[in-house]
Amino acid sequence: MTEKIIGVVGGVGPLASIQLIKYIFTQTEATSDQEHLRVAMLSFSDLIPDRTDYIIGKGRENPAYQIVEVIKGLANIGASVVGIPCNTAHAPQIFNKIIEGVEERDLRVKVLNMVEEELKFVDMYYSKERCIGLLATMGTYKSVVYQSVFGSGGYEIIVPPEWMQKEIHNAVYNSNYGIKATGTPVSDIAKQKILRTIEYLRDKGCRCIISGCTELSLAIRDKFEGVILIDSVFALTRALIREVNPDKLKTFKPS
Repeated sequence: MTEKIIGVVGGVGPLASIQLIKYIFTQTEATSDQEHLRVAMLSFSDLIPDRTDYIIGKGRENPAYQIVEVIKGLANIGASVVGIPCNTAHAPQIFNKIIEGVEERDLRVKVLNMVEEELKFVDMYYSKERCIGLLATMGTYKSVVYQSVFGSGGYEIIVPPEWMQKEIHNAVYNSNYGIKATGTPVSDIAKQKILRTIEYLRDKGCRCIISGCTELSLAIRDKFEGVILIDSVFALTRALIREVNPDKLKTFKPS
């Protein structure tokens, strides 16, 4: 039987894509190189418009069209399932167009919805936590995709006030200290803004907080007292492995 291939839409953002690849290998049961899963990533950052810019009205071209072209390339390589490590790309006005494009081109590939996979992850491991805090960029906040998906599962999504949302957005996008500009290690200014928002959401009663921007997953490495941090990239990773070979998915022990 031919081994299935995991496809990754890279460059959205670039570092988050690399983190997803790392997680695939660390979450796979394997004792040798040859036992690891097949993975293909295509990264064409310059071709895919910024997802947040499109949602907040700064960009006119829907990023979905170029993302579909990348998925087409992955399908041609032989990918059977594809993950897009960008939360904002899962806003309905983008993700629905991606699915339409895949179907119109008859690409025989399954594109996972990362936000829906996060809901499954929370349902499986943290279902007692009905109040969920959300860290995200302005595009994801404005799209209310988390409120829609998690609301359907009976969860309440708590977001910070608008001024704090802008701080989180800047922690990702600021050209001087934002994660997209500095990469790793993440700047102290960005970390401080993220920490302040985590503390705010914790004080609002959220014991479970989602990093609803894949770059934020790079900054949130430490444990915070009284808080469970859900890494959206990690949840997507486990879903991708489950799709191609569930027997190779490592056991997860929730904190």
